[in-house]
Amino acid sequence: MKNGGYKKAYNFPIYSIEKQPAIGFIGHYESMNPDLKTVCENLSIPFDGWLPNAKGDYRINRHHYRDYYHNNHAEMVRNYYEKEIDLLKYVF
Repeated sequence: MKNGGYKKAYNFPIYSIEKQPAIGFIGHYESMNPDLKTVCENLSIPFDGWLPNAKGDYRINRHHYRDYYHNNHAEMVRNYYEKEIDLLKYVF
């Protein structure tokens, strides 16, 4: 955390212009199937709802992400990813 490793996953500039989303739809990982279905329907692409479960059992440890934050780490991440957290209406 102190070395800023969490900053490597900052994607907001990829899908924004002048700090505003430059896309019409942002899907959520938590609702991947219905969001993908919506996109496919809007593009007239068939989608039967099936997605592979390539890494479903990859993690042995299933702790909640909040269990990994100590002291002010959560605040550091919250501040860095504030735009995405707010945009996606996540509670952090």
